[in-house]
Amino acid sequence: MKYVDVVIDTKSDHVDGFFSYISAEDRVAPGTKVTVPFSGSKSRSGYVFAVHDECPEALRKMKLKEILSTDPAHAVSEEAVSTATWMRRRYFCRYIDAIGCFAPVGAPPKRPKIIAPDDVDSETDAASCGVKDSNSFPPMTGEQTAAFEAVRENILAGKAGIFLVHGVTGSGKTELYMRIAESVIAAGRKVIVLVPEISLTPQTIARFTERFGADKVAVLHSKRSKGERYDAWMRIKNGIAD
Repeated sequence: MKYVDVVIDTKSDHVDGFFSYISAEDRVAPGTKVTVPFSGSKSRSGYVFAVHDECPEALRKMKLKEILSTDPAHAVSEEAVSTATWMRRRYFCRYIDAIGCFAPVGAPPKRPKIIAPDDVDSETDAASCGVKDSNSFPPMTGEQTAAFEAVRENILAGKAGIFLVHGVTGSGKTELYMRIAESVIAAGRKVIVLVPEISLTPQTIARFTERFGADKVAVLHSKRSKGERYDAWMRIKNGIAD
C-alpha cells in the first residue's frame, strides 16, 4: 500500500494543491494518471505528484480515501512532474495547467486511422514522404559544415549546448537543422523542432517529412484538432515518432 499526493484536474483555483489518497497498487509512481473520489460522490481525474511508503505524520488521524483507478497509458514521466512543479513556482500557474503541457489533449479518434502530419502542401503526396536516400542530400557549404561540426561535437560528447545560427533567408539553415537532427537520432535520442510562428509550419513539415518520413514526424500546435493532437502525443510516447 502506498500513500499518494494527487493534483486534481479542475478549473478551480481553490483546489490548486495536493490531495492525499491511498493506493493499493505498489507500482504507482509520480506522473501516473488516476481517477479519485472528490467532492462527495463525484470522481475526478488527476496526476500523482508524490508517493510515500508510510502515511505522513500530518495525515495519520485522517481517514483517507482510496484511488478508484489508474490509467498507465496516459501517464507522464517523473521528469514532467518535477518540471511542472518548477513551472508553477516560476510562472505562477496552477499545478494542473503546468502538467497539462505534458499530458495528452483529447481522446482517441472514434475510427482509428494513421494520421499523417497536417499542413503539408497539398501537392506533397503523403505516400511519397518516405525517408530520403542520403546520397540525394544537397552538399553543404563550408559555413554549413563548420556549424554542423561544432554542434555535432557536442552531440557525440553527450553535452548540452546553445548555438546561434545566423544566416539570411535561403542560406541553408533548415538543411543544417535536419543534418543535426539526423545526428541526434543516430545517437539514439529524439528531436524537438520549435517553429517560431504557425504560418511557417507547412514548409517546415514538408521538408522534415520528405527527409525523415511522415510516420516519424509528429506535429503539435493549436490549429490541430484534439484527436490529431492526441494521436501525435501517443506516437511520441510510444516511441514511433523521432
